[in-house]
Amino acid sequence: MAKIIGVSTDTITYWENKRSHPLLMNVPKIVKFLGYSSFNIDVKTIGDQLRNHRLQNGLSQKKLAKLLDVDPSTLASWEQNKRSPNMKKVEMFLKELT
Repeated sequence: MAKIIGVSTDTITYWENKRSHPLLMNVPKIVKFLGYSSFNIDVKTIGDQLRNHRLQNGLSQKKLAKLLDVDPSTLASWEQNKRSPNMKKVEMFLKELT
């Protein structure tokens, strides 16, 4: 597993013993290795969908915000369902998903 994900066997042991957590950039490889996602995110709102997509793809808020051409604090407010993106941004997000 360590070789597939690109980390050391010690790193895997730390994850298993809850001494550390995988970096966001490792998540896509872990999901692919396991064949499923361990994230349990409700995806009823566009904010939830954005967060789910970001985590599944190992993206930071800063990186996804750049892809969507918005400020990271704006993306954070969408993910927290404090604000909603305009339809143009939603369309960009849906395009990003495909």
